[in-house]
Parts: sequence; C-alpha cells; structure tokens
Amino acid sequence: MSIHRDKASGSFVFDFDKRINSQRIRVTKRLPRAWNQGQADAYDRKMSAELYAQAAGVGDKSTELIENAVALYLMHRVPKLKHGRDYALELKDMEPFYSGRPLSALADVSKAIQVRSIKRDGTMAAPATIKNRISYLRAAVNYAWKHHNFGGESKPTERMSVPEVSNTSHVYATREQMIKLALHIQHRGVRAMLRRLFYSGKRFTEASQAIVNADGTAYYIPDTKNALPDWQPIHPKARTAFQVAPPTYFVAGYHFAKARKALNMNTLTIHKLRHGTATAILQGGGDLKDVQAVLNHKSAQSAMRYAHFAEQVKVKALGFIGKKRA
Repeated sequence: MSIHRDKASGSFVFDFDKRINSQRIRVTKRLPRAWNQGQADAYDRKMSAELYAQAAGVGDKSTELIENAVALYLMHRVPKLKHGRDYALELKDMEPFYSGRPLSALADVSKAIQVRSIKRDGTMAAPATIKNRISYLRAAVNYAWKHHNFGGESKPTERMSVPEVSNTSHVYATREQMIKLALHIQHRGVRAMLRRLFYSGKRFTEASQAIVNADGTAYYIPDTKNALPDWQPIHPKARTAFQVAPPTYFVAGYHFAKARKALNMNTLTIHKLRHGTATAILQGGGDLKDVQAVLNHKSAQSAMRYAHFAEQVKVKALGFIGKKRA
C-alpha cells in the first residue's frame, strides 16, 4: 500500500515509489483531510493502477509486479462481485507474500503461501483454505492479464500450484445426533433451526432466508451461494420448524457448541447437518442426482463428494443376495 497518515496534519498521503519495467515512478500527493481510510485506500488502488498503466507495455512483461495486477482487480472487478469484500480481505492478508514480487515469481509465491499460510487466529490454515487463497490471487492476475494486457501473451498463472484437497465428506450429523442436540438445547429458535437444516439440506444463510408459501408446504430462497434461486417442498417433520423465526448464526453457534461439548460430539459442526441430509438421502435409497437436486449443487461434481456413501449403500444392498429371510 502507498498510503500513510501525516502525523503533523492528520491527513493521508499517497506516496507511490515503485520500479515498473525498469522505470522508477515516484508520485506524492496529500489527500483531503476529511477523507477516511476507506477513501484513501480506494484512491491508492485507482492511482496505482493508472500509474502502472502509464508505464506498462515496454520491457519484459514477466517483471511486471503482482501487486499491480491485484490493484487492477481490486479496482475494476472486486466491487462487482457478490463476496467482493471477502476477496479483498484475503488478498490483503496475502500481500506480504507477493508485495514487490514480479509475475515470474508467481510459482514461488504460491508455494510460500502453502508453507507459511496462517489464519487470523494464529493457527495454520487448512489445505482447503490455502487453496481458496491461492485461487483468489490467481483470479486477480488472470483478470489483469485478460482485460488489461498484463503479463504478455502467455498466461502468467500456469505454473502456480495448490495443495491437494479431498472434498469427500466423512463426517456428518445423523438424524439421531440432530435430535439429541435439539433436545439438549433450550433456545427454541436454535432447536427449530437444527431441524430446518437437517430436513432441507440448506446452508445456514440460505435456510434463514427461506420464504414459506401460504399453506406452509414449500419455501423459496431468492439468493443462494451459487447465485441460483431455489424452490423446495418442506419435509413434513420440519413444517413447524419453518414457522419459528430463525436465530442469528452467532446465537445458533453458541448454543450448538455448548450442546456439542456436553454430548461429546466434538467433530460435528452446524454445516455437518447439510452433509447429514445428503447421507440420509443415499441411505434411504436415493442417488447422487437426488443429492444434487436437494442440496442445490450447481454441478454433479459437487455431489460426488458423497459418492463413498452411495457405494456403502450398494455394498449393503448386494449383501442381501443369496440370503434367506429369517
């Protein structure tokens, strides 16, 4: 970042001093005193991108800085994304890895992120989290390459690597566990939400936004994670749950964590109720297409994480062949 606050005047100062394509570019500008941090940061992204654009197009494209590609992405693309704020925060967290590094170092940057990636609470990030972070950086560079001629003719992100991540879900909440948790929790809204989640297979935010029809037999979700609206009938055992106002995620998480600890179900999370829905469908005789339809997966590949459960059901079913009824 090229922004700092002048202690004497209290105003922000834009101080750009970078070497782009063997050219040293130095610009210093005092910003209006009334500007806040957000306005100053926005100005920084805009001016940095413009200064890069003025110097781009000469010299070795592989020496162009990664941070300039990120600046273009933050200025032009991120504001249009549904979860743009999350993208901006993740790219900000990764800034120490790519700041001052050229595009030719993208492979080394991605490896460094895998080795030294730490979450905000100080713990090492999970492989899935690291993979997502690298994908954010890849998206930023690819955007600058595609829309701003950044990086020359060949795609600069081709050599970036990501950790191996298995999406197969082995931990899930059974119906019996869901009932035990609900019976232990005193908060009526949280109890109802557990049933709502298990019998719908929706994510917490989606289930909270469900609009129930007049006769209480179905609901509509206008905005889901994959940006597709969703309509689904309500399971008979969850109809009363959809009549109770949903709690906030913070309240639900607090009561869920207490009940989980008391019942020694420490491997469960609220999201595992969604996995429990998929498993219950397969164990009841459904297939992966049924799972995809209920969980509103955009692609069949997403539903494949539950394929091992489908195989277990088939193994059990085939075991009945040749047996005599007692």
